[in-house]
Amino acid sequence: LLAALPDFDVFLYTLWRSHPLTRHHGMTHMLIFVAAASALIYSALALLAGFSDVLILLLMFLCGASHIAGDYVTNWGVSPAYPLRKEYAKLNLDVAVNPILVLFTFAGFLFLALVWSGRIPLRADQASALLAAVYLAYFGSRAALKHYYSRRPESRGFTALPTLLPH
Repeated sequence: LLAALPDFDVFLYTLWRSHPLTRHHGMTHMLIFVAAASALIYSALALLAGFSDVLILLLMFLCGASHIAGDYVTNWGVSPAYPLRKEYAKLNLDVAVNPILVLFTFAGFLFLALVWSGRIPLRADQASALLAAVYLAYFGSRAALKHYYSRRPESRGFTALPTLLPH
Protein backbone atom coordinates (compact mmCIF):
# COMPACT_ATOMS: atom_id res chain seq x y z
CA LEU A 1 0.00 0.00 0.00
CA LEU A 2 2.73 2.48 0.92
CA ALA A 3 4.74 1.73 -2.21
CA ALA A 4 1.72 2.69 -4.35
CA LEU A 5 0.32 5.49 -2.15
CA PRO A 6 2.32 8.37 -3.67
CA ASP A 7 0.64 7.83 -7.05
CA PHE A 8 -2.82 8.32 -5.58
CA ASP A 9 -2.29 12.01 -6.37
CA VAL A 10 -3.84 11.27 -9.76
CA PHE A 11 -7.19 11.36 -7.95
CA LEU A 12 -6.49 15.02 -7.10
CA TYR A 13 -6.49 15.95 -10.81
CA THR A 14 -9.32 18.48 -10.42
CA LEU A 15 -7.16 20.44 -7.97
CA TRP A 16 -3.97 20.51 -10.07
CA ARG A 17 -4.65 23.89 -11.70
CA SER A 18 -5.63 25.80 -8.60
CA HIS A 19 -3.28 24.05 -6.15
CA PRO A 20 0.08 23.15 -7.76
CA LEU A 21 1.19 21.22 -4.68
CA THR A 22 -1.49 18.59 -5.43
CA ARG A 23 -0.09 17.82 -8.90
CA HIS A 24 1.47 14.52 -9.80
CA HIS A 25 4.85 14.27 -8.07
CA GLY A 26 3.69 16.99 -5.70
CA MET A 27 2.89 16.62 -2.01
CA THR A 28 2.40 12.85 -2.12
CA HIS A 29 5.95 12.38 -3.40
CA MET A 30 7.58 13.98 -0.35
CA LEU A 31 9.32 12.05 2.39
CA ILE A 32 7.34 13.97 5.02
CA PHE A 33 4.09 12.74 3.41
CA VAL A 34 5.36 9.15 3.36
CA ALA A 35 6.41 9.42 7.02
CA ALA A 36 3.04 10.89 8.05
CA ALA A 37 1.06 8.33 6.03
CA SER A 38 3.15 5.48 7.47
CA ALA A 39 2.60 6.73 11.02
CA LEU A 40 -1.14 7.22 10.46
CA ILE A 41 -1.70 3.79 8.90
CA TYR A 42 0.52 2.11 11.51
CA SER A 43 -1.41 3.84 14.31
CA ALA A 44 -4.72 2.71 12.83
CA LEU A 45 -3.42 -0.87 12.57
CA ALA A 46 -2.11 -0.70 16.14
CA LEU A 47 -5.49 0.45 17.45
CA LEU A 48 -7.64 -1.86 15.32
CA ALA A 49 -5.50 -4.98 15.03
CA GLY A 50 -3.14 -4.70 17.99
CA PHE A 51 0.09 -4.31 15.99
CA SER A 52 3.05 -3.28 18.12
CA ASP A 53 6.05 -4.16 15.94
CA VAL A 54 7.94 -0.96 15.07
CA LEU A 55 9.72 -2.81 12.24
CA ILE A 56 6.37 -2.77 10.39
CA LEU A 57 6.40 1.04 10.63
CA LEU A 58 9.96 1.14 9.29
CA LEU A 59 9.04 -1.22 6.45
CA MET A 60 6.05 0.96 5.56
CA PHE A 61 8.23 4.06 5.39
CA LEU A 62 10.89 2.28 3.32
CA CYS A 63 8.26 1.07 0.83
CA GLY A 64 6.93 4.62 0.32
CA ALA A 65 10.45 6.03 0.13
CA SER A 66 11.37 3.41 -2.49
CA HIS A 67 8.57 4.74 -4.70
CA ILE A 68 10.02 8.24 -4.45
CA ALA A 69 13.50 6.86 -5.19
CA GLY A 70 12.09 5.09 -8.23
CA ASP A 71 10.55 8.32 -9.50
CA TYR A 72 13.84 10.12 -8.83
CA VAL A 73 15.65 8.09 -11.48
CA THR A 74 13.15 9.12 -14.18
CA ASN A 75 12.98 12.22 -16.35
CA TRP A 76 10.09 13.67 -14.30
CA GLY A 77 11.85 13.97 -10.97
CA VAL A 78 10.55 14.65 -7.48
CA SER A 79 10.90 17.19 -4.70
CA PRO A 80 11.40 14.77 -1.78
CA ALA A 81 12.65 17.30 0.79
CA TYR A 82 9.81 19.81 0.34
CA PRO A 83 9.23 22.17 2.20
CA LEU A 84 12.93 22.40 3.14
CA ARG A 85 14.02 22.37 -0.54
CA LYS A 86 11.51 23.17 -3.25
CA GLU A 87 13.59 22.23 -6.31
CA TYR A 88 12.85 19.11 -8.28
CA ALA A 89 15.63 16.54 -8.42
CA LYS A 90 16.06 13.80 -11.01
CA LEU A 91 18.68 11.44 -12.37
CA ASN A 92 17.07 11.30 -15.82
CA LEU A 93 18.13 7.68 -16.35
CA ASP A 94 14.80 6.49 -17.68
CA VAL A 95 11.53 7.83 -19.02
CA ALA A 96 8.76 7.95 -16.43
CA VAL A 97 6.29 5.91 -18.47
CA ASN A 98 8.50 3.11 -19.71
CA PRO A 99 6.84 0.05 -21.27
CA ILE A 100 10.02 -2.02 -20.76
CA LEU A 101 10.02 -1.26 -17.04
CA VAL A 102 6.30 -2.11 -16.85
CA LEU A 103 7.10 -5.50 -18.41
CA PHE A 104 9.94 -5.95 -15.88
CA THR A 105 7.47 -5.19 -13.09
CA PHE A 106 4.86 -7.68 -14.29
CA ALA A 107 7.57 -10.30 -14.87
CA GLY A 108 8.81 -9.60 -11.34
CA PHE A 109 5.32 -10.08 -9.89
CA LEU A 110 4.96 -13.34 -11.83
CA PHE A 111 8.39 -14.49 -10.62
CA LEU A 112 7.51 -13.74 -6.98
CA ALA A 113 4.13 -15.48 -7.36
CA LEU A 114 5.86 -18.60 -8.73
CA VAL A 115 8.30 -18.55 -5.81
CA TRP A 116 5.46 -18.10 -3.33
CA SER A 117 3.50 -20.98 -4.88
CA GLY A 118 6.55 -23.27 -4.67
CA ARG A 119 6.97 -23.69 -8.43
CA ILE A 120 10.41 -22.04 -8.24
CA PRO A 121 12.51 -23.54 -5.43
CA LEU A 122 13.77 -20.33 -3.81
CA ARG A 123 13.12 -18.69 -0.46
CA ALA A 124 11.41 -15.30 -0.50
CA ASP A 125 14.59 -13.48 0.58
CA GLN A 126 16.60 -15.13 -2.20
CA ALA A 127 13.94 -14.29 -4.79
CA SER A 128 13.77 -10.68 -3.60
CA ALA A 129 17.56 -10.32 -3.75
CA LEU A 130 17.63 -11.78 -7.26
CA LEU A 131 14.86 -9.45 -8.43
CA ALA A 132 16.63 -6.46 -6.87
CA ALA A 133 19.84 -7.44 -8.68
CA VAL A 134 17.98 -7.49 -12.01
CA TYR A 135 16.56 -4.00 -11.41
CA LEU A 136 19.93 -2.65 -10.31
CA ALA A 137 21.61 -4.19 -13.37
CA TYR A 138 18.99 -2.56 -15.62
CA PHE A 139 19.39 0.91 -14.12
CA GLY A 140 23.17 0.50 -13.80
CA SER A 141 23.50 -0.35 -17.48
CA ARG A 142 21.34 2.66 -18.43
CA ALA A 143 23.50 4.91 -16.25
CA ALA A 144 26.69 3.52 -17.81
CA LEU A 145 25.34 3.99 -21.34
CA LYS A 146 24.18 7.51 -20.53
CA HIS A 147 27.60 8.37 -19.14
CA TYR A 148 29.38 6.82 -22.14
CA TYR A 149 27.24 8.58 -24.74
CA SER A 150 27.29 11.94 -22.95
CA ARG A 151 31.12 11.99 -23.05
CA ARG A 152 31.34 11.42 -26.81
CA PRO A 153 31.92 14.70 -28.69
CA GLU A 154 29.33 13.86 -31.37
CA SER A 155 26.65 13.33 -28.69
CA ARG A 156 26.44 16.83 -27.20
CA GLY A 157 23.04 17.50 -25.72
CA PHE A 158 22.34 13.83 -24.99
CA THR A 159 20.19 13.49 -21.86
CA ALA A 160 18.65 10.00 -21.54
CA LEU A 161 18.00 6.70 -23.25
CA PRO A 162 15.41 7.04 -24.86
CA THR A 163 14.08 10.51 -24.24
CA LEU A 164 10.86 10.00 -26.20
CA LEU A 165 8.37 7.18 -26.24
CA PRO A 166 7.71 5.48 -29.59
CA HIS A 167 4.44 6.29 -31.37
